[in-house]
Amino acid sequence: MKHEGDQTASDSGTQPLLLRGDLGHCANRGRTYPREGNMSELVEVRDYKCLRYLRQSLQQFHLLVGSNASGKSTLLDSLLFVRDLSRLDVEAAVHAHRRSVAELVWKGGGDAFEIALEFRLPEEVRSTLADDCYRALRYEVRVRGTEGGIWLEVENLWLLAAPQRRGREREEVAGRSFPREPEVPDTIVIPPAKHAPKGWRKVMSRSKDGRVYVQSERTRWNMGLRPLPGRSGLTVIPEEQERFPAAVWLRRLLTERIQFLMLDSYAMRAPVPPDAPDTYQPTGANLTKLVEGLQKNHRNRFRDRVQHVHTVLEDVEEITVRERPRADALQRYCKGVG
Repeated sequence: MKHEGDQTASDSGTQPLLLRGDLGHCANRGRTYPREGNMSELVEVRDYKCLRYLRQSLQQFHLLVGSNASGKSTLLDSLLFVRDLSRLDVEAAVHAHRRSVAELVWKGGGDAFEIALEFRLPEEVRSTLADDCYRALRYEVRVRGTEGGIWLEVENLWLLAAPQRRGREREEVAGRSFPREPEVPDTIVIPPAKHAPKGWRKVMSRSKDGRVYVQSERTRWNMGLRPLPGRSGLTVIPEEQERFPAAVWLRRLLTERIQFLMLDSYAMRAPVPPDAPDTYQPTGANLTKLVEGLQKNHRNRFRDRVQHVHTVLEDVEEITVRERPRADALQRYCKGVG
């Protein structure tokens, strides 16, 4: 990876990215939801923030280790940008990360950046496709900003016969340091009207005039769509499981199940209202309620978590949840045995 030190403090942080599934089934990558199969297989970026170029395959649990401003948080941020693009228009997605496209481009030396993500399809999705040779999805975008505005210059969604690998990537040593320095390609996206590589099937593409063309994943049915200004093509693919099972699965994954985990110690220590959500919150503010649910409904898993805490805090032998006298909040207590 060719990189330069980022100018912001956020890139030197250690907050992890979480692909979220059901309560208790969380990991950094991979089988986050056991019933839904693998998640992100590959992250590829060009000219994004402090990353000149990066092509990083991901494992079931992936730990990034590096000095401050080496690109750890930027790698995670590229996933978050695609998530935001699936929820917001492109201008709002850019402004959620920086004030302008120029501030997101490597060294501020251009007006565009590219991001591509690959996801392994779960078996229940693969089995509904026209050809069961397809194993993964690749979503790729090029975002450009000029005085005239911000737009998606290139956007594609591909079915892949297999997750893409180049050169000796499969033979890399597991402990190889991050970052590394590969050769920088001219582009990592396929421009409009270019032929697809062998083993790729186009599901969605964007033309130069902003129209989006979609083709069914099961038949040759296709149609053209005109998204609202700035909206991604992924957001306008019809919600039809019969025609677009993989695209619908990916859209739900991006919009609902990618979270940036930034624990707030103050919120975690505060009482939790009884109406707090049952799903895990990125700040950890409802941790008490989750502990209570785990204790009541999954006793063995709860004991495993207590043992995990005990390896770091040896005096903690038990974790209990008690209602305060007013019964208007829940408070977590740790009872240590010394």
